[in-house]
Parts: sequence; structure tokens; C-alpha cells
Amino acid sequence: MYLDFGDSINRLGADVISQRYGNLFQMYEKITGENPYKTPMRIYPAVHYTMGGLWVDYNLMSTIPGLFVSERPTSPTTAPIGSARAPSCRGWADGYS
Repeated sequence: MYLDFGDSINRLGADVISQRYGNLFQMYEKITGENPYKTPMRIYPAVHYTMGGLWVDYNLMSTIPGLFVSERPTSPTTAPIGSARAPSCRGWADGYS
């Protein structure tokens, strides 16, 4: 996925975007060597989609005997429980489809 600030830079100017997001842009350029003011930023739903929660198998059984999981377990089977976006991102991160 790409995060493109081009329209915002054209509309508000690079100075305003720099005031708002300068630190983010500096970190991105340092890590990737790409100038996010000129090139859309390559982003990926990564670690924050795997933080927290309990792991469950495809039958929504936890790995702890006798512990039942409710709400949003960390599993690709969360579509009926959570939002449509979260399972999609988990699929990108974990390789599930």
C-alpha cells in the first residue's frame, strides 16, 4: 500500500505538511532512502496487528486448556467477530487469505 501526500502538499504546501508530519517524513527517508515529499510512502500493516490478544486455532480454541476466548482472538477467523479490516490485515501479515 502507498501513503501519498502529493495532493496535500499541492493543496497546503510542503511547509505545512513538514510542520505536521516532518518527523515521520524524516524517519521514513532515513530508513528507506526515499523522499516522501516526492515519492509515495510504502506502508504495510505490520506488528501492531499482531500485538495483544490470545492465539486461537481455527476452531477458536485457546492454547490454554479450559480458557475460552471471547471478543477478538488473534486469528484469521475473526471476520464474524471483528471489523472487516482487521482480518484482512492479519491475512496480509500472516499470509492467510
